[in-house]
Amino acid sequence: NKLIPKSKKLLRLIERVHGGETTAPRKIKALVLNKNSFFVFLEEARSIPKRKIHFEELIVTQSGKDTGPETETRIVVSKKISIKGNARVLRFIEFGPELSH
Repeated sequence: NKLIPKSKKLLRLIERVHGGETTAPRKIKALVLNKNSFFVFLEEARSIPKRKIHFEELIVTQSGKDTGPETETRIVVSKKISIKGNARVLRFIEFGPELSH
């Protein structure tokens, strides 16, 4: 498991959000993934039954030529997105209707 402890907390929050827990928000405010952790995050997120994870803001720094994991998990971004490096991360991102394209 390559994720740092903060990322593990985030995965537990995502499980709560998409597990229908009433005390959890429906969208997570922001997520910053740097140092090539985007594809690792997607690998770990495979365990979540819901295949779309909603964020208001997403910032990703992913270098290299990796194509990412074989997963159906998608990240939906509703307000702001910033991607640096590997454009292949776009395969896993959907723009929400509120995002100005």
